[in-house]
Amino acid sequence: MPRTVDEFLQDILINNAAIGNRLRHGYFAIDSSIVWQTITIDLPVLRQTVLNIQTKLAGGK
Repeated sequence: MPRTVDEFLQDILINNAAIGNRLRHGYFAIDSSIVWQTITIDLPVLRQTVLNIQTKLAGGK
């Protein structure tokens, strides 16, 4: 995991841009199983990570 929140957010932005470019420009080469994995596994993990960061930044444990 990145050392700082800024690094974490930068990684998210870079990955989102890469996914967007892939979807826009390489849609014939998209592996639907990878997209499904991203939706069902990776995004829930990302959501929980972001929620944990928000909690920590708000002074929670």
